[in-house]
Amino acid sequence: MERDRGAEDAEDDGGGHDRRAGVDRLQALADLRAGRTGRLSVRYFATVGSTLVAPALARLRAAHPGVRVDLRLTDPEDPFEEVARGRADLAVVVQAPGRAGDGFRLVHLLDDPYAAVLPLGHPLAARGCADLHELSGEQWVGSEPPGPCLEPVIDSCAAAGFSPDFVIQSEDHATAQGFVAAGLGVGLMPELGLRSRHPGVVVRPVRNPVRSA
Repeated sequence: MERDRGAEDAEDDGGGHDRRAGVDRLQALADLRAGRTGRLSVRYFATVGSTLVAPALARLRAAHPGVRVDLRLTDPEDPFEEVARGRADLAVVVQAPGRAGDGFRLVHLLDDPYAAVLPLGHPLAARGCADLHELSGEQWVGSEPPGPCLEPVIDSCAAAGFSPDFVIQSEDHATAQGFVAAGLGVGLMPELGLRSRHPGVVVRPVRNPVRSA
């Protein structure tokens, strides 16, 4: 299973709420693309910071050392507001249904599959893959705040015929892995959030997000 539309890059195309600001930002982006010096304001969400944004920024600096980048962490719920109000030139976002015609240009970057995170010794840990419906009777550790990152988990579990029983809530993948390692529940986490894995967990791909008849 994957985040519905993966991470996307949103730029204001000049047709947003402030047309003058949109034109200015487009000119700034044109300067950057032409190799001229300038300033680029970027918003991103936590999971893609070290895995996607940092390498891209390093390549940008190597190619255009005169460009100054204003890079800030933002809430993935609605980072479009930062772009629309002129506080950012572009934003890396999770999913974007219905926003492509709202004065933004969307560029698909990647899909981020979710995987089951299990404690060592869990019955499913010995298998190469886990069926999602097999986790229906488990206690769960949440790793996402309400919003577009949590929605794929809720929706996929619903398709498999159950609602996850979250007994512990965490908004940090490293902390959530610690709770799983302690045997307090299982989790479903995006692979970008599992680059640094806790030694006390086993990660398995998930298949069949539909309950068997």
